[in-house]
Amino acid sequence: MLPRLVPFTFAFCLVFQGFACLGWAVLGPYNFRFSSFGSTCEMLFSLMYGDDVFATIRETEAPMQMFGYIYISTFITVFSFVLAFFSMDFITTFFEVTNVLQKKIFFNVLRPGPQSPTKCLGVHGL
Repeated sequence: MLPRLVPFTFAFCLVFQGFACLGWAVLGPYNFRFSSFGSTCEMLFSLMYGDDVFATIRETEAPMQMFGYIYISTFITVFSFVLAFFSMDFITTFFEVTNVLQKKIFFNVLRPGPQSPTKCLGVHGL
């Protein structure tokens, strides 16, 4: 499970950093919430949770208001899909690992041998 999670997390960080740099460079002069790289990252994290979406767009000055709307809408859409795919991958991986372990345990119980649980428990006649 961990080997598939590491590249996903790395890609998530790169895309997030790209959105943060774009917001800082383009919206920084027009909105105080994007005035520094740190405040831009904080704003994007709060936007992922749905905080102040309308207020952020409304506070952007007129020349960049349409870009701000498109930028924030795209960011929220992309990271909603990222979160959904991450959840689906986590559940699928957990199911695959559980399924493999169940098969190993099931076949180990049916085949008596030195490592079989039936020999350890003293169960005979299976």
